[in-house]
Amino acid sequence: MPEPYSDVQAKALVRKCLKTGTYLYRPHALEEMEKDDICQLDIVNALRCGIWDDTTFETGTWRYRFRTNVFKVVVAFPDEDSMRIVTAWRIKR
Repeated sequence: MPEPYSDVQAKALVRKCLKTGTYLYRPHALEEMEKDDICQLDIVNALRCGIWDDTTFETGTWRYRFRTNVFKVVVAFPDEDSMRIVTAWRIKR
C-alpha cells in the first residue's frame, strides 16, 4: 500500500502494530510525554480510541496525527509492519 495512507488504512496499521507490539517511541516523543506527564499507556489508549486528525509530510516521512479529547499523538510507519511514535502532547484547555 503506497503512502500516504487513508484514515482507514492508517487506523488499521495502528491497530495491527499495537496488537503485534511492533512500535517504538522516538526520543523526542518520550521527552514531550515527560513534559506533559503522559505515560505509555495513555499513548496506547489514545491510538486505540482516538480518531485520525491529519496527515502531513515532514522531514521525508508521512506523519499521521491521532487525537482524543485529552491527547494528540503523531506516528509514522517506516513500513507496513511497524510504527514509530514521533511525538505526543496533552491538549491545553
